[in-house]
Amino acid sequence: MVLVAAVDRLSRDTTDLLVIARDLEKAGDDFRSLAERPIDTTSDFKALILAIFGVAAKLERRRIVDRTARGRAGARAKGVKFGRKPKLSDTATPRHQA
Repeated sequence: MVLVAAVDRLSRDTTDLLVIARDLEKAGDDFRSLAERPIDTTSDFKALILAIFGVAAKLERRRIVDRTARGRAGARAKGVKFGRKPKLSDTATPRHQA
């Protein structure tokens, strides 16, 4: 039995999700999701249910990427600088320079 917290933790691509489910079935393993109770590979509708949840996971990922991009753009507009702070000042030289 393969037990996942949510389908999108296993795959965000519908095709990959269906392939993984098929491979698990061939190996004689079951697949269940804690967050999406209807996902049960022992049912006759497993392919349909997996396809629906796979599409939903893909759409949610797109929404997350969009929200993150808008948030980062807004932060940049407010002057927020991203990345690590420099360890050396512009005048310092590295010790390992020849």
